[in-house]
Amino acid sequence: MLSMIRQEILKNIKRVVIKIGSSVISNKDKGQSSLECGLSKDWVRHYARQIKLIQDKGYDVVLVSSGAVMAGRERVGLSRADLSIPEKQACAAIGQSFLMHTYEKAFEKKNMKVAQILLSHDDLDNRRRYLNAKHTIEALLARDVIPIINENDSVTVEEIKIGDNDTLSATVACLVDAQLLIILSDVKGLYNRDPSLKNTGEKAELISQVARVSEVIERTAGKSNNRLTVGGMYTKVLAAKKTMSFGIPTLVVDGLDGKILENIFLGKDVG
Repeated sequence: MLSMIRQEILKNIKRVVIKIGSSVISNKDKGQSSLECGLSKDWVRHYARQIKLIQDKGYDVVLVSSGAVMAGRERVGLSRADLSIPEKQACAAIGQSFLMHTYEKAFEKKNMKVAQILLSHDDLDNRRRYLNAKHTIEALLARDVIPIINENDSVTVEEIKIGDNDTLSATVACLVDAQLLIILSDVKGLYNRDPSLKNTGEKAELISQVARVSEVIERTAGKSNNRLTVGGMYTKVLAAKKTMSFGIPTLVVDGLDGKILENIFLGKDVG
């Protein structure tokens, strides 16, 4: 169903930030446990095709992608849950290069160029480094290069502890003056209760629009039990709260729906 609100948002868009969560580009649909599933080249190729279509419509696209730790786990065979911080950072260092290589090969097939940018909160808290990051991204976009941004997991302890790429994507959206942030997750959006809880007698209903992120909405978002991700819906809601203060709408949508980006840019009521 087409949404008048979504169509109105699309009228004002020139630049969009798309955040891809680890669970969206994982192989977990192939039967592996969530901790050893690894990176799905098929999903990466799928989103390269989708982003190419968006770029061809005249939009600037900035990508924020998780997945380095997940990719590194598989490559070194670390599937247990209780990794130490140094082990997680080692996985991030190994996985980040593989993640970028996979993106580069996928986009190359669509005659597109990508660039890796690794940021930390320190980079964005320092005014000079903040502006340097902004100018670099602007220079890339001016040359039709897709910036692929990730938190610098191999040295940033706080990121690995709490999983903050949702907040990073919101910060990037503000940094580049985007008109829309799309967060691709493994759920359809924000529900009024946890949809994974069964036999409660209550049906979980999708909340299609939030005008203000109140304390009630934050409590509704709750915490995540998904070991592939660390932030869950709560950090996505906080990301939306941040972008909302800058007048940037945020869509939290099901990234495992192969047509989700197409439907968003058709103005359909999703997420």
